[in-house]
Amino acid sequence: MVVRLNIHRKQWSNKLELTPGNCYRVISMGYDSFRLMADDGRASLYDSSMFDVVSNDRPPDWITKTDPSGKIGYSGPAAFSAPGFFEDYWDGKPEALKVVWTRLQSWSKGEDHIINDGESVVSGGDAVG
Repeated sequence: MVVRLNIHRKQWSNKLELTPGNCYRVISMGYDSFRLMADDGRASLYDSSMFDVVSNDRPPDWITKTDPSGKIGYSGPAAFSAPGFFEDYWDGKPEALKVVWTRLQSWSKGEDHIINDGESVVSGGDAVG
């Protein structure tokens, strides 16, 4: 899944780790948020209303967990869904860091990083065509 930071929503201009108009790969999502690799190279969580969806295609190995009301609580790689996984990532635990970076490398080598219009996305939000 690929999203673009909406350049017309000025309230997001203070998000220095994101560049308005750039495309970002969603690495997981849940409720009303996307987790993506920001310009600073961190897997950060953002309100989904900040973005326009460029490609809704998701890798085939993503799982989806719903809450009792049917709302998506988590969608993304199974490896990222363990309770406390991203807390371990932010705490710098080597196992969690390795899982994230291994997954990002596999995406960058596969076909799933190509957007339908031919524009590609790399980690950190740089868009190259």
